[in-house]
Amino acid sequence: MSTPPLFSEPAHAAAWSVSRFHKDGLANIWGERNYADFIFYVGVVTLDADAQINKVRLHDFVHNGNPSDIEKDYWSSVKFYSVADLNIFSTEYMYINPPKFQEIVATFKSTPCYQLSAGSIYKRGVCCPSSRQSDIVFKRSQSLAARLSNLKPSGGSFIQIESTFAYLKKKEYRNLDKLVSIIKSFVDTNMYDTVVVSVCCGRAETEANCDPRVLCVCLDSDGSSLFASKVAEYFLWKKNKGKRNLIHHHHDYKEGLYELLRDIRCCIKIPIHVLFQHPAPSSDPTSQLGRKHFAKLAAASRDCIKALQHKHADSIHFVYDEHSSPNKTTWKGDDLKSLAISECDESSLINISVSEVAEVSAVDEDTVNHPLFGNIDRCGWAKLKMKTGCCESAFSVA
Repeated sequence: MSTPPLFSEPAHAAAWSVSRFHKDGLANIWGERNYADFIFYVGVVTLDADAQINKVRLHDFVHNGNPSDIEKDYWSSVKFYSVADLNIFSTEYMYINPPKFQEIVATFKSTPCYQLSAGSIYKRGVCCPSSRQSDIVFKRSQSLAARLSNLKPSGGSFIQIESTFAYLKKKEYRNLDKLVSIIKSFVDTNMYDTVVVSVCCGRAETEANCDPRVLCVCLDSDGSSLFASKVAEYFLWKKNKGKRNLIHHHHDYKEGLYELLRDIRCCIKIPIHVLFQHPAPSSDPTSQLGRKHFAKLAAASRDCIKALQHKHADSIHFVYDEHSSPNKTTWKGDDLKSLAISECDESSLINISVSEVAEVSAVDEDTVNHPLFGNIDRCGWAKLKMKTGCCESAFSVA
């Protein structure tokens, strides 16, 4: 289906929205049992059955890939529909009554794992709740209406947030010339005094906590993470903090980081810092996958150090989690340091220094002393790992 599915019951539509909220990683950004205000609303379609019923199609469970048994069981009683023409219907937004909404969210686990597996989203042995028309009411939200109206597709009668930001999920969205042009247009406003290029940003929750004068270029090869970050920027960070200092772009850090930093430096004069925010460790560095991952990280670090030597960047920072237990898959500072310079020849390390490892946050601390962003809230991957006894450390290359 090219458009979001439709449902015959309000609870089914609301549950679908909640499930997508979890599946896109937004539940971890908003916090445990917190939801964006638009999740409390469902779109209600009114149609002329005689004239339009032939445009309605019934579908099996809508999914991407191979759904797990727990996911199929949850949606087993739900009918999914699509329509041939979204523009001809009368539509409005209705509010799910709080008791029914709480019944719906109670069928989901509170916090998905970082991999967003179905087993960490759905509770086992439960099905999607049912509902009646009386479970929804008209409720006007001026702020929500204003924000949603800006996302309304031209000519469409449904506001489709996923369609608006779907370009971030596409690997084709990686035009670096366009990215450099966007960065220059931001810097030309004179609103920023520093650029941070975060080369493995994930959902960019840490980057979103930085000072408004810092322009963060958030790069990642996982389009779903970029999509979640963009939705959070629009509905959470910008709304709460007036944020407009994040640029999202699809990019694999093993490719062309030197050229990207060089081209950014050619068009701006303010300082440029590179951030490796929680580069993923490997549970088995000797495996084929582990060696491939380490080679990518080493190549990315080599490109950044080359840019540093040629004055296309001012510093490089590695922030990572550590754990005292040898059974945990985390970095050791000396190992990450060695990897960071492993692809560099001696000439490229002339006048380059690697700092000592510094503590960023201790176990159970809610704030971090970030090397680029200062004292900020602990969030994202670091907050999830905190529950397992992890602390954060960092070192820099300059």
